[in-house]
Amino acid sequence: MSFIDIIKFLFWNIIGYALAIFTFYLAFYYFKYFSRYRPLPGPFPLPFVGNRLQYRGHPATWAKRLHEEYGDICEIYMGGERHIWISRADLVEKIFRPSLNNNYLIRITHREGLDEIDVTTKGITFNRSLDSWTFNRKFFNQAISSLNFMKQNVIWTQNLFEEMEDYWRELKFQTENTSGKEFTLNISEWMIRFTTDVIFTLTTNKRAYSFANYFNQLSNTKTKQHSEIEMVESENLIKNIRSWLHALQFFMDTPSLWRKYIPSFKKRSEYLKSEVDRLNNTFMELVKQRRKEIEMTPEDEQLIPDMLSMLLTVNTPRDVTAKLADEHHTRPLSDEEVRGNILEVISAGVDTTANTFCFIVYHLGHYPDVKEKMLQEFNSVFRDDLSRPIEHEDLNKLVYCDAIIKEVSRLMSIVPVIFRMSIKADEIVKYSFPAGTQINVNTHVIHTHPSHWKDPEKFDPSRFLNQGVPGGNKIAKNSLLIFGGGLRMCPGKNLAMTELKALMVLLYRKYDVELVNINEPVKYHYSIVKSCDDLMIRIKDKKEKQ
Repeated sequence: MSFIDIIKFLFWNIIGYALAIFTFYLAFYYFKYFSRYRPLPGPFPLPFVGNRLQYRGHPATWAKRLHEEYGDICEIYMGGERHIWISRADLVEKIFRPSLNNNYLIRITHREGLDEIDVTTKGITFNRSLDSWTFNRKFFNQAISSLNFMKQNVIWTQNLFEEMEDYWRELKFQTENTSGKEFTLNISEWMIRFTTDVIFTLTTNKRAYSFANYFNQLSNTKTKQHSEIEMVESENLIKNIRSWLHALQFFMDTPSLWRKYIPSFKKRSEYLKSEVDRLNNTFMELVKQRRKEIEMTPEDEQLIPDMLSMLLTVNTPRDVTAKLADEHHTRPLSDEEVRGNILEVISAGVDTTANTFCFIVYHLGHYPDVKEKMLQEFNSVFRDDLSRPIEHEDLNKLVYCDAIIKEVSRLMSIVPVIFRMSIKADEIVKYSFPAGTQINVNTHVIHTHPSHWKDPEKFDPSRFLNQGVPGGNKIAKNSLLIFGGGLRMCPGKNLAMTELKALMVLLYRKYDVELVNINEPVKYHYSIVKSCDDLMIRIKDKKEKQ
């Protein structure tokens, strides 16, 4: 046999073995698929990739299409991993049961990509270690929900809003007196930067100078209050936070082989990793600086109780957390744990609050009757005083404001998909699935499901009034999942509601607000959250009318 014949023989044998292995895999794959116990409806999967090639865009758009085609509960396969999608409130009661014995305390199945960006063993959002999550959750929740922290939120929101108003006045002067054009604001850009400054100051007691930097980008003259270095660092921080959110989605959804061997995905992976590393280093440096400041502060001098100091001193002689520890949680938090928690509260608190407020502005621009009722409520609390400082207690009286926030959040679903994983084998409406199954709760559909809501597409804040009273409105359990549900509900719920109501008072009590293009539909895109794009408004100070 010649050398060529040997090569041909080996080649065809290898091809034969490969075809045999592929045929065996194909048979096994579809035998397993067709023989699965009580199958759910869903798109037909392909070997190796499952339904991944049918996935386009963001989970929210995918979820909407799945519900339209397959109903309230269905299944898909991402590669070989089975995902259950649920789109009705009564089907998620077991998932959001508020108990440490809940079978769904882990948010997501193991994802190598999330391990790569170091979020599965830190903080509370994607932490898959229940012991670590429970430990971090205790101190995180109590620190962020303390009354003192809420009051500081109101104070800083007002102080920083007044600073932002100064920039608006200067830009208005430049626009109208230099170019003769009408002064308008892109409220979506201003709010991203504003909420960055508020949450950064609240958690670290340091300024981010993010909206000052935005002013410099728009203005003919630069602010002289801050150095060029501070401005560059500010813009980098905004960029890094946005990249961190994109990284969560990318590394959660993109297979390892794609990230390693497909050039475009590999390039994206390397870029996002560098951005995440930069943000981690920024926050670790903050942690180390504050720990050093605490060590240098005399013991008889009181520490400022911002969130960073609270987390760094818990279970230490300098504890400023009102002794949150108990017999099960007696050790201090490590620098890495503190860094993870601070990064999460800042990153999660920026986009969600900023975009919710923008969607509120959009809806109030289209519903003048709702805006008028809101202004009447402001008047009942603040009378005709356009500038009286807001107290934390004032915000508790704004019941209609609360209803507006809930109704806007219901229709816009800032976090349109909530992830959970079954720790043990379980069953939902007679459909069984094994331990380690990924469960995806479709909040966008639940929030507009006709089984739970009368006129679900209608904007009507009054549906949230008079709850719990005879003859009042009833909201079906788990039909409103703005902040998630169960023990993994967003711990920043009260912080977000406080800041949103304060912003509504600060903007609408003092200004007449109009959308520049009332006929233009709201623009948004998805990353890990629903993000508002380019919402242009015009404002006029009410004092000018007096």
